[in-house]
Amino acid sequence: MIQRLDFTNPATLNAAFQLQKEAYEQEARLIGSRMIPPLLETIEGLRDANERFFGETQDGLIVGIIALCEEGPYLRISRLAVAPSHFGKGIGSRLIRFAIESNEKDQSIVVSTGEANAPARNLYEKLGFQLTRVFPAGEIMLAEYLKE
Repeated sequence: MIQRLDFTNPATLNAAFQLQKEAYEQEARLIGSRMIPPLLETIEGLRDANERFFGETQDGLIVGIIALCEEGPYLRISRLAVAPSHFGKGIGSRLIRFAIESNEKDQSIVVSTGEANAPARNLYEKLGFQLTRVFPAGEIMLAEYLKE
């Protein structure tokens, strides 16, 4: 079940923070860099982020999170993280489909990932996102996708 996450609840905030750290550690290994903003973030930074967070829960545990924010005329998927123990179970796909289906303003959706993150890139392409650019961000290259 996917629902809005309430970060005023300390248990929810902590669970999302731990999941985010575990998931982005995996991405760091794939892209060869730990310079991923959510990986460097404090729990206070997560709590205060200007994003809307949703999570998929199974058996009372958060197993995936997605964060959305308005960015000019776009809806940005600013974070997508799945618990490593749940990789390959369709959670990332469900979270992205949720974002697409709940896009009330029918905005184009934009998302970025490490250029070397083949699993994420394959997922976005499978769901109809088109690569729009590859660009440097510090020591890594990012691939940006758009879904009209």
